[in-house]
Amino acid sequence: PLGLLYRSLNQIEDSCVKKDTKKEIKDEDTPSDDKLSIWKILLHPLFILFTISDFTTGIGFNAPYLYAKDRAVNAGISSARASYLISSIGLGNSIGRVVSGYVATKKVNRFYFYNWSLLLSGLLLVSSWGAANYYWMITNYSLVGLLTGTYVTLTPVMLSDLLGSENVNRSFGFLCIFQGIAVFIGPPVVGYIYDLTQSFNLAFSFCGLCMILSALVMNLGYISREFRRKVKTFHE
Repeated sequence: PLGLLYRSLNQIEDSCVKKDTKKEIKDEDTPSDDKLSIWKILLHPLFILFTISDFTTGIGFNAPYLYAKDRAVNAGISSARASYLISSIGLGNSIGRVVSGYVATKKVNRFYFYNWSLLLSGLLLVSSWGAANYYWMITNYSLVGLLTGTYVTLTPVMLSDLLGSENVNRSFGFLCIFQGIAVFIGPPVVGYIYDLTQSFNLAFSFCGLCMILSALVMNLGYISREFRRKVKTFHE
């Protein structure tokens, strides 16, 4: 009898679990009122603004990683020492991603944090004009890596703040498409500028100006009342 009773209890428990599972699946399939359709995301003014900003960032983002060594060699630095410049950017980027992720969880305004990182990284690249000192280069590139690491980490976070967490998957997927196009365009453009001028000064300044423009574009969002309201809550 106890065995029969035990089996009956198990059957009841299994039945309850199945009902709960079906309910969870139904809840997941039911669209949220805040979840935007594909077209609404693509045509959302804040998504368009953020995409334009991210596109300009993508153009200037990767070129310093690719041409840092060549620039140093052109300045008379040995190839072996110049290789460490790439490592310094990568190390700075890795640290920037971790630190910015931690800082973003604190009581800081993530929009200002994100935007100032873009602006300062752009200014650092422009300020590297005529750089010939190895230690100045390694310091400059390390800081650029640190700040661009912040940009990488906070990009999906910014989308969550602007469009809502329920729209991050789709919006980030679409953003990566445009970002990939920008990354594909950027290095050849920088290489072409070098071919024309036979100097990396203007080429790296172009990258810096793209980053600065990206930060300035995001400030156009203040035209939107919705954007102004959301920026005030970016630290919550």
